Amino acid sequence: GNLGRKRRLSAFVVTGNKNGLAGFATAKAVDGRACLRKAKNRAAQKLMHIELCDGHTIFHDFFCRFGMTKIFVEKKPEGYGLVAHRAIREICQLVGIKNIYAKVEGAKGVQHVVKAFFLGLLSQKKYEKIAESKGLHLVEFKPEYGNFPKVLASPTQCRKEEDIRYDENMDFTRYAMDGKVVLKKKK
Repeated sequence: GNLGRKRRLSAFVVTGNKNGLAGFATAKAVDGRACLRKAKNRAAQKLMHIELCDGHTIFHDFFCRFGMTKIFVEKKPEGYGLVAHRAIREICQLVGIKNIYAKVEGAKGVQHVVKAFFLGLLSQKKYEKIAESKGLHLVEFKPEYGNFPKVLASPTQCRKEEDIRYDENMDFTRYAMDGKVVLKKKK
């Protein structure tokens, strides 16, 4: 019959346990409560584990993008706080990240920002895979350790010095930022 158009609501939900576990999902329904319930249940089914460095921040600086949204994320020391887009701040609170700086460039739609940030958080494991594939130790230098190296990931089988080619690039910062530089506008 002729019932006309029905109004439907859409909800985008991010959920987490504040200890490295988070997920997001979207859902549609005619009723607002049903919409939120469906989105919350879907987000709980799609939880992802995110590693935290010292229980308060990320392991390294990274660049991530989704569509036209670009995000530059920097690791910060204890007490710095969350200086970021409102969606990134909420995700960090749900994941358990307390100190971070994030700059969003391009499109600032909430769904694209969330998807790009989750891609970046999950790409942190990429470092360990790169170190494993090259047969190298992944090391971090921190002032808290007196700028002495701390091994974050070790390969199962190390390469010897004669196995490393002379023209091989050992700079891992190019993997983190993908050769991108943060846009700094003139004052």
